[in-house]
Amino acid sequence: MKKLMLVCAIVSTFAATAMASDIAFYVGTPNFDGWYTADEMNANVETIIAQTGHLFKEVQKFDDTQLAELADWAIANAEDGEFDILWLNRCVPSSLYAIGNTQPEGSAIESFLDGGNMIINVGDWFGYVSYESGARGTENGTTGAANILDLAAGIIVSADNTSLTVTAAGHEYLPSLGDTVVSYRPIAPSVAVAPWEVAAVFAQNAAGTYADPIVIHNTETGGYVAFINQSTAWLDDRGVTCSEFILNWVNSVIGLANPSLAGDPVPEDGAIDIPRDVVLSWMPGTYAVTHDVYFGASFDDVNTASRSNPLDVLLSQGQSGTTFDPPGVLDFGQTYYWRVDEVNGAPDNTIYRGVVWSFTAEPLAYPIAGVVATSNGSSEAAAGPENTVNGSGLDAADQHSTESGDMWLATPGADPLWIQFEFDRVYKLHEMLVWNYNVQFELLLGFGLKDVTVEYSVDGEEWTALGDFTFARATAKAMYAANTIVPFDGLPAKFVRLNVNSAYGTMGQYGLSEVRFLFIPAQAREPEPGDGATGVDVTTALSWRAGRDAASYDVYLAGDPNELALVGTTADVTLSPS
Repeated sequence: MKKLMLVCAIVSTFAATAMASDIAFYVGTPNFDGWYTADEMNANVETIIAQTGHLFKEVQKFDDTQLAELADWAIANAEDGEFDILWLNRCVPSSLYAIGNTQPEGSAIESFLDGGNMIINVGDWFGYVSYESGARGTENGTTGAANILDLAAGIIVSADNTSLTVTAAGHEYLPSLGDTVVSYRPIAPSVAVAPWEVAAVFAQNAAGTYADPIVIHNTETGGYVAFINQSTAWLDDRGVTCSEFILNWVNSVIGLANPSLAGDPVPEDGAIDIPRDVVLSWMPGTYAVTHDVYFGASFDDVNTASRSNPLDVLLSQGQSGTTFDPPGVLDFGQTYYWRVDEVNGAPDNTIYRGVVWSFTAEPLAYPIAGVVATSNGSSEAAAGPENTVNGSGLDAADQHSTESGDMWLATPGADPLWIQFEFDRVYKLHEMLVWNYNVQFELLLGFGLKDVTVEYSVDGEEWTALGDFTFARATAKAMYAANTIVPFDGLPAKFVRLNVNSAYGTMGQYGLSEVRFLFIPAQAREPEPGDGATGVDVTTALSWRAGRDAASYDVYLAGDPNELALVGTTADVTLSPS
């Protein structure tokens, strides 16, 4: 069964076109102390959705019974590669920023901004207080906005009835403002210091010391905050002005989803470890009737090909569906590129060229994590067998150091020396990579293992000899790469033991730098719902990623892990228990 992966689209910030965006509205209790009624807020939100909802992939609303869900949304959208927007009614709920400034760093709302997204704040002082309980809660005060934005508390100013003149940008992008506006809590542009900058000012006083509406932009994270109508009521309809802001400024200056283009690729752009039998899918352009799909292992070919010059990568022309099954089975570890051009209907049949997406197919084998190493030899505390499996001494390119403290060195006792490796379960082993002992004078000392007998076991009791192997000598250089491969060819094992027969020298001590075991994924993995998930709908179907080469699946289910019972056998990777 082909498996579809979840998706997020890569987005550039500031003067770039995003491929997909989500928007969420906090419609919990607003500041009803003369600033914003619940009825007015809800009417404004419906106006914004009606006028701008078509620009977004998803539109959601969260009230005071859904504060945890709102926080989950903010965290999930913080780093999803999309440019997303969170609209606030001036209140910042405690699930986004802990009331009383008890989490000045690392809050959900700050993470959302740091992910290159936007907050639109409407009505009164951003981050000052929450009314989520139905009454005025513990105040954050001026520190709330300061902590969230990492700016001075003076970014917002208490200045009732401050008259502001609408700027040229205001007239262009927010025509509902008129010529002048009144703000009670204007922004002080001078406090938006690096990495923040003022991205747009739509109304300001003569001295330029106060502004509202205004947009500030973080040049390091790409985040935006738009302050619109921080006042009791100087707009006839805040929903109209917010809609103008999204339609006219956000969509043209930053960029939202182009309704004519394909978006939301599955797999997501840049994804890795994708099943080799994956089926590609995408969200169609609003006006598309058919789709041209380009697919191949060459970026240049996929990027430059066209109907007139297909370059052998135009694999589907004029298809009606929004899925594509690449021919055959993809190559292990290969990066693939694909593009979907959207084709309008008659009479123009315009072709909208898509962007090039990429993903990398799953590797042949994966490294085993959490390996436990033990030995019957005597080692100094800093040179124990755990050094052979903890990555100590390896750099990002898997090259090993010459530091002895990064390696294992042992002196045998009365019995022949061995070092043993235990995994958390039985694996279908592919191979073992070996980095031999690699101190600076290794070529003179010869501590590295030479002749080794390799054994394996599924239970640690009954052992089977894999064979005798000669480990290649280390280079005694700081950029030493693994130079011995021991093949296991898919044998099942939970334990592997190296029985040491000789070293390269005669010093009476024996050592290794690192070993790594690679396995072929034979077990089911990546369950949905996820391991430990709660609140799962009882009608939810179970699904999983298949083990390599599996033909069928026995599914066990119970309320007690010690009482699992077979509930079905299937050739698919999903099952709906009865």
